[in-house]
Amino acid sequence: MNVATQNLPKNTYTLTITLSAEEVKKSRDKIWNEVIANAEVEGFRKGHAPAELVKQKVNPKKVEAEIVNDIIKTYYPQAVEEHKLSPVIEPKIQFDNFDAEKDFTFSATFATRPTLTISDYKKALKELFDKKNADLKKSLKSTPDKK
Repeated sequence: MNVATQNLPKNTYTLTITLSAEEVKKSRDKIWNEVIANAEVEGFRKGHAPAELVKQKVNPKKVEAEIVNDIIKTYYPQAVEEHKLSPVIEPKIQFDNFDAEKDFTFSATFATRPTLTISDYKKALKELFDKKNADLKKSLKSTPDKK
């Protein structure tokens, strides 16, 4: 897995994640094994149909979507953890086209919490307090005593 980070304005990041064909193959094999294990083909018990027969009956686009979904669920959290980021929203995922035999690249754009910098607030509070005290003393001195 190869990850490139791009820092965008307003605490937004884009991670571009590139997976080798071998990593894509692992995910593809995992998903196909799940599909075959859960396939219901007429004349066979659930999960006991021959793999070639299941592959003919199943829509390959749906399987590709499951493979891409599995890749994103597996490698996106790893990339976020590797770069020590903490997203506050679900990422916007983009990819061009998927080929189970080639390298796969996708990008995830998300926002993180803003970083706050607190200045010397104690100094500002002391100045405000001193000013209020000075104003109070001044107003007390300026009011004549009524006797």
